[in-house]
Amino acid sequence: MNSVLKTKILAIFLFGLVSILQPQIISGISLTGTNLTQLRKSLNEVIKEDFEWVKDYENKRSIARGGGTYWLVHLKPKRSGHYALKYSFRFTHKFSYPEEGENELLIRVGEKNCHRYNVDNLGLGNVCLGDTIIVPIQINDRTGHQFSLKSTYQDGENIGKTESLWTPQFTETEQVINQLDKNLKYLGTVRNVMPHRNYGAQTITYTAYFEAKEVGRFNLSVTTITDQEKIADTSKMNPLDALPIIIINSGTPVTAIVHRQNTINYGDNKRFSGHSGNQFLTKVLILQPGDVFSINYSSFVEGEVSEKEFGLPKNRFETVSNRKLIMYKLPFAVDKEWSYNDWIINYLPKEF
Repeated sequence: MNSVLKTKILAIFLFGLVSILQPQIISGISLTGTNLTQLRKSLNEVIKEDFEWVKDYENKRSIARGGGTYWLVHLKPKRSGHYALKYSFRFTHKFSYPEEGENELLIRVGEKNCHRYNVDNLGLGNVCLGDTIIVPIQINDRTGHQFSLKSTYQDGENIGKTESLWTPQFTETEQVINQLDKNLKYLGTVRNVMPHRNYGAQTITYTAYFEAKEVGRFNLSVTTITDQEKIADTSKMNPLDALPIIIINSGTPVTAIVHRQNTINYGDNKRFSGHSGNQFLTKVLILQPGDVFSINYSSFVEGEVSEKEFGLPKNRFETVSNRKLIMYKLPFAVDKEWSYNDWIINYLPKEF
């Protein structure tokens, strides 16, 4: 085959490739430009009776942090209740599978001055009237967004209250050194045993429970020490390794991200579907006086296998129980690079 023929074949191939790719490139870009105007109109038409529009902007996440471009919409709820905001879309890649999908964002709204429930210390499970909720809409590689809203209006007095004030049956009370006695009250410890399938082994965890008292901002680190060990120098500890906590007065408004999203992706003209869920996690705990939260501070495997392989004493439980529980107070600091912290870091309460 001569070089001229090779060149012609290559040119035809490249022209065909560009013809295939060009439409998907154009549709992939369109959402981040003028189409946002249409998206605003479509979404506002659906939520305007129940939510007040605050602002919106685009946020592009790095590949290292999961990638994707999100349209972040800040809304203020007008009434208490349970909401499910759903948006459907089509994937823009011509050869994509699945072909289309839908995301459902779950929002719980309590009355003004309600209790907010922290889900495993990784985000708020509900907001109050007066708060701002960040609604993330994914727009990269997607088009044809269609919005819908389902709502169940409810007296929001008890939304979040049961979860934020719940305390378990404590199995023991540790000896405590509390550097945060002004802000936090130690309530007790729960020892939880999870048996393994192989007989004789089990995982044991210790969880300490605390009640928020006075307002303030700090980072909390919980560990144990023996009588022979010295208390650590907090100036040499990294605050980002600890849990950031803000205690605010009741009624102080906050900004939070919708915590949970349910996803359904469809293929082959909706003959096949895949279901999944994800959470928009943040690592900063926002509390009010009276709220209860917990921290796991010790976990280990106990049993015949661990004793033989690792030389652990059979009285490991007594060894752990005889240690003192210590709560270190560190300077307030939030890791902007952790999960979705960057979406809220500029909106954390500055007044308590």
